[in-house]
Amino acid sequence: MGLVVSESDLSTNAPWGCQGVLIPEGPTPEAIGQGAINTATIVATCLTSGIAARLANDLVLNGFSDWFLPSLEELAMIWSELASDGLGGFANHTYWSSTQASATQAFTVDMNNGNQGTHSKGNTSNRYTRATRRFLLPTTNPRVIETGLAMIEMTEGSFTSTTNTIDYVSYD
Repeated sequence: MGLVVSESDLSTNAPWGCQGVLIPEGPTPEAIGQGAINTATIVATCLTSGIAARLANDLVLNGFSDWFLPSLEELAMIWSELASDGLGGFANHTYWSSTQASATQAFTVDMNNGNQGTHSKGNTSNRYTRATRRFLLPTTNPRVIETGLAMIEMTEGSFTSTTNTIDYVSYD
């Protein structure tokens, strides 16, 4: 399994949403693999339009409609495997994760330096939104089947290469 990151930001000022409301979540909402679950729960609970999770959830790009707002650990991995190397076209600002810290705060990752922090769920100033989706790897070559997107492959080995406008990362 791997992660695909949308080729551009969905917003530079969308709030996380539902300020003051603690959204129900599982025991490890920050973990890799939880972004899709977190996003579905946020969208079902917080009916506000224009929030970060809804923008990701509603995205249809390259024929795919299974986009989500990444969890804190997914977003941290996106920084360490893509943004820290200048891949993916990220702005030097903080990006929302789908992981909340409290009823009033949600986690972010600064794509300038990888620092994790919390911000008010209602904050719209320089809070960027980027969608992510999972993909299954084909068992034969070519292993990269989508173009124009930043990809992270979750397999053994570690390398980064840029070919045919694809930012492609494999990690342990």
